[in-house]
Amino acid sequence: MRRIFSNYAYGPGPRAGCWWDETAAITSNPTMRGDVTCDVAIVGGGFTGWSAALRLARAGASVALLDANRVGWGASGRNGGFCCLGGGMASDAAMDQRYGRAARLEWRRAEVAAVRSVETLIAELGVDVE
Repeated sequence: MRRIFSNYAYGPGPRAGCWWDETAAITSNPTMRGDVTCDVAIVGGGFTGWSAALRLARAGASVALLDANRVGWGASGRNGGFCCLGGGMASDAAMDQRYGRAARLEWRRAEVAAVRSVETLIAELGVDVE
């Protein structure tokens, strides 16, 4: 696998002194040993992987959520994961020109749906996000 950032980005350096260490209890997760059989294996235990695993499990799938470190260790644990509108760099006019107005509007609807999905999970699970 080719990594796009320097080795520093994949080590403990960026997490040193992270606010999360002082605000949330870090739980340990079991190390996978031996063979595991599941319907779906998800690699990456950040916000997106965790959300996908939960959705699939709720639908009845047997899911294994795998992470090289611990759940939320990477970008999700360093405030690299964002939940907001307007995450694209291109203006509406630029998106309309390149992809068409209909595609741009679909993109905006997907952004709103993603934020609402997170809001629903927060409410359902009673997560203290403050």
